[in-house]
Amino acid sequence: MFKTAVGYFFLQLSIFGLVINFGALFPLRKIMRKGDPHCVYFIAIVTILNDMINLVVNCCYFAPTIIASNYILADTPDAFGPLLMASIAHFSWNNGIFLMILMVFNRVMCLVFEKKEVFTKQRIIGFCVLSAILSGAKILLDIFVLPCCVVLMDFEKFGFSIPNPNNQTDWSDRIDSPIEISVFAITLICYIIVS
Repeated sequence: MFKTAVGYFFLQLSIFGLVINFGALFPLRKIMRKGDPHCVYFIAIVTILNDMINLVVNCCYFAPTIIASNYILADTPDAFGPLLMASIAHFSWNNGIFLMILMVFNRVMCLVFEKKEVFTKQRIIGFCVLSAILSGAKILLDIFVLPCCVVLMDFEKFGFSIPNPNNQTDWSDRIDSPIEISVFAITLICYIIVS
């Protein structure tokens, strides 16, 4: 009963997040059409779309899995359906991390160094493509090179888990943690510089 209630609450939060993000796209798009000299609105739109990927996975798969107390696309979490959904969510997470770097460098270059010409639309699109490639490569690395370290959605833990039934060396902390700590440190330093 508790898990079902949590699942419905999580579903409502995810739907609310989708509505808010979708609603935020309209004014951003209007502002961007009028002229976006710093491309900050374009970056915001890309970031919102990336966040919406995760929210759609939460609404369509993760929340229903919690509500059903069962993996709805297969019997095991490492089957194709659950693995695909977890990979999409993990891709969105990694992509969001890389997009955060783009956002803070944009703020530093535009507000501190006043070099607005650095962030052209073409360069931002190039960085977004690079971010997507790096995020996709990280997912492929987890699935095919380091299969002991695949991040899966776990309805029993209400989050992600890294099952390791054969007790193999878990390399995920040696890959994920340095990336996330570095991005956090870079973001913190950049926002300190901006303020």
